[in-house]
Amino acid sequence: MYGNGNGVLDNEEVGSAVRQIYNDRSRADFTQARLDGNFVFSEMHSIDFGIESRDMETRLQSSFYQELLAGGWGIANPGDVPAEYLSPINYADLFDGYDLSLNSNSQEFFDIVSDGQAVPLLIGYTGDAALIGEHLSSAAGLPWGVNPVDHLDRNIREKILAGYMQYNFYSEWQSMPINLIVGLRYEKTDITSTDLANIPTEVVWQSNNDFQIPAGAEPTLYSQEADYDHWLPNVDFDIEFMPGLKGRFSYSKTIARANYSEMGSAATGLNGPSLPTLLSGSVLGTAGSGNPGILPLESNNIDLSLEWYFDDSGYVSIGYFRKDVDNFIGSAAVDTNLYGLTDPSNGPRSQQAMDDLAEPINDTNLFSMVAANILGVGFYDYTAEEFENLVDVTGNPDDEPIMFRVSQPMSTESVVIDGWEMGVQYFLGDSGFGLQANYTIVNGDIEYDVNQDPDVDGGAQFALTGLSDTANLSLIYEDYGFSTRLSYNWRDEFLSGIEDGGKRPRYVEEYSQVDLSVGYEVNDNLKLSLEGINLLGEDQRQFGCTEDQLLRIEMLGPRYALSARYNF
Repeated sequence: MYGNGNGVLDNEEVGSAVRQIYNDRSRADFTQARLDGNFVFSEMHSIDFGIESRDMETRLQSSFYQELLAGGWGIANPGDVPAEYLSPINYADLFDGYDLSLNSNSQEFFDIVSDGQAVPLLIGYTGDAALIGEHLSSAAGLPWGVNPVDHLDRNIREKILAGYMQYNFYSEWQSMPINLIVGLRYEKTDITSTDLANIPTEVVWQSNNDFQIPAGAEPTLYSQEADYDHWLPNVDFDIEFMPGLKGRFSYSKTIARANYSEMGSAATGLNGPSLPTLLSGSVLGTAGSGNPGILPLESNNIDLSLEWYFDDSGYVSIGYFRKDVDNFIGSAAVDTNLYGLTDPSNGPRSQQAMDDLAEPINDTNLFSMVAANILGVGFYDYTAEEFENLVDVTGNPDDEPIMFRVSQPMSTESVVIDGWEMGVQYFLGDSGFGLQANYTIVNGDIEYDVNQDPDVDGGAQFALTGLSDTANLSLIYEDYGFSTRLSYNWRDEFLSGIEDGGKRPRYVEEYSQVDLSVGYEVNDNLKLSLEGINLLGEDQRQFGCTEDQLLRIEMLGPRYALSARYNF
């Protein structure tokens, strides 16, 4: 039930708690120089060659500010958000088309954990976060602004020197035209990763299950260097068996470098545990560490296709592809202490509090007992919320080292991806109307096992993300300067990520949408275009191990873009 017992969340029951201000900035500089050449021996033989230099530098700066507002952790001052700053919102209106009633199992669960007091929250409030934040900060005597001290200043520089040579050959074999391209590319990469990080010096236990790990006052420099090189061959061959019927074969070796976000030097993003670590069921806090020496993904690719061009604008094609991938970038989790930090919820003070408590111990009364001992008062002298507002417990040298589950990108996995691509395009004579359809089947040899217990040894898993079958069907009109395409796009269910150090999967449910693009060429210089995405407003649903484990619903609407392009 809500505070006044009427079963409705009224605006006078909305209050402040904690404010958090993030300030992330990024900048990237890119310098490239390239020289290409070509030498033609004859109509049948030629060579392409070139060299290239790329110098890429990215800088990320980040600060964080967390302070208690007047309501404290327990929202002890309801009504301190002025009503004129709040606009009521009906959650039921947002979930149009969805059944908001609980099934019998869910209703039973909420009845048990709340002694039958839980009721659906259908009315809430929204408002201008900046306006509300400034008002509440002023009321609490806090400055309204970002933390002027960055906890991270990361600079990553990647220098690449490359050269290539490619031989081109055209001829006929048994009266069938053939084309052959054979090439080789060399790339050398040097990476320097520098983190100027305000490393935390303490862990602060602020309330029953809330921990803060503030940035330290003085920055520490972390720097690492790495380098690697690659030889990348490629072969492309096609043959026209008969007029309109063409076969193709391609082989190539390619690389894909890690994201800059995965190349940091220092462990950052430290979060506290889910509960005081003396209590059973506590889950370790998390952190992330980069890996400047992470090797690029290496893929050996084979493509085979057969294409039939039955007229100037119509074709039918089928193709097979296979990618043997080494150094696939996954994530490895290691449980370790960072920067010598100690755990304020696991030491002599917490152990004494557990000995002093005569009632069943949970995170709330454990914090209250620790706070009472620090203040030199009795356990019942203050409420739990008052203790949380009065005392912060900081780790000291007598406490145990605090452990974190640190996720680090690793390029150790090898996978195989293969599949089929089928396509057809047909135009109805000279009418300008046409039809295009494509279907792609994708298979990977490593899938996430939802039946594996994530909390036993070996619970962390690696699996391929983003793989799914796709299809699209497009109606086309191209004539009189118009280029129009109305498309139906479908994508099957896929694994989008693995969270909590490889222990919690996130899937995106099968979905489809209808898109429209219209272009009109006014003249040789001016082109107008209109684009409509997701015209029918299809939503996207994300879930965990089963479809019943809803993680997120994105209520999406149509998006439109109108543009004009002029060439001088």
